[in-house]
Amino acid sequence: MDKVSITTGSHWRSADLRKIRVRNLGHQRLPSHDQIIQHEATVAMKQGKSLEELSRDIAGLVRYAYSSADARTSSNIIINAFINAIDNPTLRCKLRNSIPSSFEEALWKAKSYMINLEVEAQTHKHKPMLIAKSLDEDIFLYKGTTLGEASSVSVVQCDDRQYPGTRALPEELEKLIKDSTLEQDENDRDAARKLIENSHTVFASKQSPFGHTKIIQHGIETRH
Repeated sequence: MDKVSITTGSHWRSADLRKIRVRNLGHQRLPSHDQIIQHEATVAMKQGKSLEELSRDIAGLVRYAYSSADARTSSNIIINAFINAIDNPTLRCKLRNSIPSSFEEALWKAKSYMINLEVEAQTHKHKPMLIAKSLDEDIFLYKGTTLGEASSVSVVQCDDRQYPGTRALPEELEKLIKDSTLEQDENDRDAARKLIENSHTVFASKQSPFGHTKIIQHGIETRH
């Protein structure tokens, strides 16, 4: 394959979203989130969208906010602003009741993922990417590769492993597992790997771009 990308639940593509919104709104400069939300709500009303379609619109707006320069915008503010902009009290009430109280549940249930870097042709054994994780399950990108759990934003590495379902961990974690289990039997090694896999988001190499996330940073120095 030449390129692999993931889109779920929405026909919007994050990379083109801001440009599309600028054209639709007729602005020469980038629109604010308030303008975008108002515009999307107005369009939704004119098109007579269903609750499910409106929910997807909200998920798309939130993904857009996270992919834009103003990623600090609160997702709950976006959701509430969109709902409040719906000019139909009955529909507004139904929509509000159909959206879980927390943003995480709303977006997670919509299976929304935001990928900052697409996975291109496997010219190298490892290809790093940033991903905002939405579900508790692993995501299978292609055979032998999973994108592991992440509490916020995590760096994962993809490689074509021999055994499907084996998580591709960053190189420093693979080394940590190997060097820490040299004297252990197979069961203990498997248990150690599982522990690191389930807790890998608390680790970060000193060079990893984790400064803008809430993930705890550790310098992993195995001295081997």
